[in-house]
Parts: sequence; C-alpha cells; structure tokens
Amino acid sequence: MSEFKRPIALLFVIILMMCFNSSVSSAESRELLISAAASLTDAVTEISEAFMRQNPDILVRCNFASSGALRRQIEMGVLPDLYLSASMKQVELLLEKKIVASENIRDFVSNTIVVAVPSDSGDKITDLKDLLKMRGKIAIGTPGVVPAGTYAREAMEKAGIYKAMEERGAFVFADSVRQVVHYVTTGNVSAGIVFGTDQVLFASKFGKGYSIPDQMHTRIRYAMVTFPGRDSASALKFHEFVRNSVTRRIMEKYGFIWNIPAEDGNSLSEVKPMEKKAPHP
Repeated sequence: MSEFKRPIALLFVIILMMCFNSSVSSAESRELLISAAASLTDAVTEISEAFMRQNPDILVRCNFASSGALRRQIEMGVLPDLYLSASMKQVELLLEKKIVASENIRDFVSNTIVVAVPSDSGDKITDLKDLLKMRGKIAIGTPGVVPAGTYAREAMEKAGIYKAMEERGAFVFADSVRQVVHYVTTGNVSAGIVFGTDQVLFASKFGKGYSIPDQMHTRIRYAMVTFPGRDSASALKFHEFVRNSVTRRIMEKYGFIWNIPAEDGNSLSEVKPMEKKAPHP
C-alpha cells in the first residue's frame, strides 16, 4: 500500500469504528433494565407496558427478585437503569459501599404486612400470638434478604414470639415474598406473612388474614435508585414517567401508598383508570 493510501485507509477504519460505537450507544439507550422488588412485579410490569405504549422505540426489560438479591447483583456490577427496592436497608448497604450517592435515592411508595392464610383455612388470627397456636408451618421471606421477611421478624420479635417459633422449627423461609404467596395459596403452609399489596392482589386465593399494626415494625418504604452513567435520554424519560400520575394510579390500584410529592407528578385528573390484569403467579 502506498504512503498516500495508508492514512486514508486508517481514517476510514477510525470513521467506521466511530459510526459503530455511535450505533451501539444509540441501541443501548433504547433498551432499559429495571431491577425491582418481587412485590412490585405486577405493578411495574404494567407501568413498563404503559411507558412502552407511549415510547414504542424504547424496550423496557424488568428483572424481579428480592431486594437483597438485586442489591447483590448491583454490587457485582450489574447496574440497572433504575433499582426499585422494598427495603431502605438494602439501599443503605449500597450507600456504604459508595455504589450510589444520597442524591440518587428518592422515596417512592409505602406498604404494609399481613398474615395471610389459605382460602380454606379454619384458623382465625386476631393477633400475632395466634401464630403460636397453629400446628402447621409459617412461611416468611428469609430475613435480611427478603424485606417482607425482615419486617415479619421485627413484628414477631416485638410480639415476643419469634424465638419460640424459631426454636420449634415453625418457619419455612422463602427466597421472595412471591414464593411465600405460592406456599400459602397452594396450602403448603398454614400461614405466611406477605405485603398488604399481595393480600389485595391475591384476595380470591387467601382466607381472612390479619393486618399487622405499623408500629410493630420499621416503616415499609420503597426507594427509587439511579446510578452514575445510567442516564441516557431514554432512562431519564423513564425516570420521569415513574414519577407521574399514570404510575401513581397504577401503584395505588395495587394497594401501594404513594410517597412522591404532588409537585413531582402530573394531575391525576389527566389520566383515565387503567384496566386491571390478572396477577402474575
């Protein structure tokens, strides 16, 4: 190759690489990854579908698991465009490791916990101490990993029954709150402690449960977390969508308590009610 042609060929390769990188960046910005707590499965799926209807050029992929499992994925380098955690403790662990900064964390929604029983259960629960009388197993999420399980342990410790139940082997520990729901609805356990939103969503498959008073456990706050470098135009558009009235209507339909200030969203009167879908098992 002549001395004249070599620089031209090199320039062509550089331009080609720049075009390729640009196209990859553009493609990546049109595909978003949302990591959300298992208790948000149905609500976030509906939110993502509503967003994609308004933005057909953007694909939203959802990754659902316990908040603790998602936090470990993040620590291993799997950074989503948005992390929706059912536990502030999991978010605090990310803060301690300086994976996120406080300005990247926002309050989202709140929840409650309930003792759920199978639809054909004859057990009547009017107090947490009634769990001591039950002969069968009690399902809870693994404390420290599954937020619903952590809140359940707090409540039972405050009621003075956790240690006694643990010593007699009364618990079945689950990998997520949805697994607890499965154990209860299939009758594999006598009861399970789930979120209040699960009680709403699976009402037809549960018997009469017991709402655990809020003062028995830490306030159940869900957080929205963003990450440095995950701020493409598509991601920012989704972040804005999650704070608006469409999302609020969906979250409240599933029983969540909206915590985002009114000035962060649009008027609720602008949005028509959305049809509720069958819950994800």
